[in-house]
Parts: sequence; C-alpha cells; structure tokens
Amino acid sequence: MPKEAAASEIDDKAPTPAAKLLTPAKQLAQRLNVLGDLSPSQHVMRDKIGFFFGVVNLVISAFWLGRSTHNFYLWFTLKAVVLYSTRYYLYSKQRWQYYMLEFCYFANLLQVLEVWVFPGNALLHKITFAQVAGPLTWSIVALRNSLVLHSLDKTTSLFMHISPAVVAWTTKWYPDRAHLGMDKWSQKHLADWDNATVWELAVLSMGPYLLWSLAYYLKIFVVSRKKVQEEGYATLYALMTKNKNAAAARIVLKAPPALQPAVYMGMHLLLCWAAVLTTLIWWRSYWAHTIFLILCAAASAWNGATYYFDVFAHRYVSGVGIEPKVRKADGDSKSGDKKAA
Repeated sequence: MPKEAAASEIDDKAPTPAAKLLTPAKQLAQRLNVLGDLSPSQHVMRDKIGFFFGVVNLVISAFWLGRSTHNFYLWFTLKAVVLYSTRYYLYSKQRWQYYMLEFCYFANLLQVLEVWVFPGNALLHKITFAQVAGPLTWSIVALRNSLVLHSLDKTTSLFMHISPAVVAWTTKWYPDRAHLGMDKWSQKHLADWDNATVWELAVLSMGPYLLWSLAYYLKIFVVSRKKVQEEGYATLYALMTKNKNAAAARIVLKAPPALQPAVYMGMHLLLCWAAVLTTLIWWRSYWAHTIFLILCAAASAWNGATYYFDVFAHRYVSGVGIEPKVRKADGDSKSGDKKAA
C-alpha cells in the first residue's frame, strides 16, 4: 500500500461541505454510516431496524434498572459482549482496532472484573468507582456522546461510558447482597465496603490507570509505532493531533516531535485525575452522584437531538438519495416544485 494511501486511509470517504465543519471525532463517526454495498432502500431499512432495537434497548434498560436495580450488571455484561465483539470485527476491517486500546475500554474491564471475578473486594470496588464514576462518566460530556438510536457506532460509544457508570451507581447504592455474600461479611468488611478515604479514591485508584498508561504508551508509541505509521492504523492520538485548531492538539504540537506522545499522555493523566477527584463528592452523596449521572445522560440526549436535526436530517436525504415523502394533505409536490423554480 502506498504511504500516502496508508496515511489517509481513515479519510477514504471525502467529507461533505457540512462534514468539513465537524471535528475529526465527529467525522469518524459520520464515516461509519456510509452506504457501502447497500441500496438506498436497504440502507433505510437497516436504519429503521437499528432505531427499533435502539428503542427496545432503552425500554429494557429502564425497566431493568427500576425493577431489579441491584443486578443491572447482568444486562450490562450481556450488551458489552455483543457490542464490543461487533465493534472489534467492524473496526478491524477498517484498521481502527487500536481505538479499542483506549482507557475507556480498560475501565469497562475493571467494572467486569469487579462484578464477576472479584465481587466483594472493597479496594477494587473503590478503585473501579473512582475510574468509572469519574473519567468514564465525564467522557459523556467531554466527547459529546450522542443518543442516536439507529447508529450502532454511536450507541456503542455511549454505552461504553454510560452503562459502566450506571453499574457503578448500582454497586455503590444498591449492591447485590446475595451475589456479594454480604450476609456473611464481618462488621469490619461491611465498614470497609461502605467507607472510602481520600487516599483510596484519589491516589490508590490511579494505580491501574498508571499501569494502563505505561502499557498503552509502549504499545502505541514504541512497539507498534512503525507498524501504525506504515500500515495506516488509526489511533486516537493521530486523530486528535490532526485537528490543529483543537486546544489539546495545539498544546501537544508545541512540544518537540519526540516529546509529543509524552505530552499527550501527561495531559490525559491530568484530565483523568481531575475527574477522579470529583468522585470524592459522588461517593459521599447519593443525590449528588444521581443528579450528576442524570445530567450526563441528558447531555447525551441533547447531543443526539442536535445530531438528528442539525446534521443527520440534511445528510441523510442527500446521502441516501431518497426524496422525502409528501402527504397529499400537504399539497401537490410537483406544483410546488414548479412554483419554486
């Protein structure tokens, strides 16, 4: 593959004029909704089916959370297996699988380890809470996750951040006592589960993050650096630094080229730690944690509405090549076209 093609593989679809105004992250999400080999009618049917299952997912999630709050992690686990395996398959075809090495996926793994491998481990419970209720939940706002019901990619991205956050909320305030075996716990164990120090939430919780950060740096910027560059694998670092107008990119690109990856990882560390510090409030206040989670969910709904009405509605009609149907009660479309002409 020519170097020029490899370097620009992530941009293999020429953006529309409207897409040029989007951030690289949004352009990436937009490119995942291409027609491919589907006809316009097949594309519409696919999106209708996606929307249907998106609504069903919301209904089941809301019912499960209200009816059986303590074991919501079961629903989270089932969806995680389906969505992440599907995403890996689709991303591998586009050479985007390195996106799945990002910290958000690692935090999801921590949540799975807590509820399935080490249930009842008080320290892991606090560490997972700090990372999931902190950086992962804040990412819904920072990354502008959108509730777009027909889009598998947007649904997976939102799930990746909000579902573990909901699980962390349930394990903190509505733990599954039978699954954890809490009836057999000593008073000391119960107290250790319910209480957390600043040291545990703000310092010890960063231990797994630092391990991930070191492994990520070595993989992306040392071991696989040449492979990523020559074979055109996409990474979040490359996507972020490509948008030179973004504040984060400007800071990173001011550093000497050899130090730019380290500066990027340093910024990531500081932002994640700042988000972790907010969990000192969420851990101690049910209402503060609950309201924060609701506001983040509301932000994703607003982002979805913005996407549907400001971007998707215009791009869908022109991109799919289907003219919207006009009911007879709305007037004769042909005569209206003639008058407009």
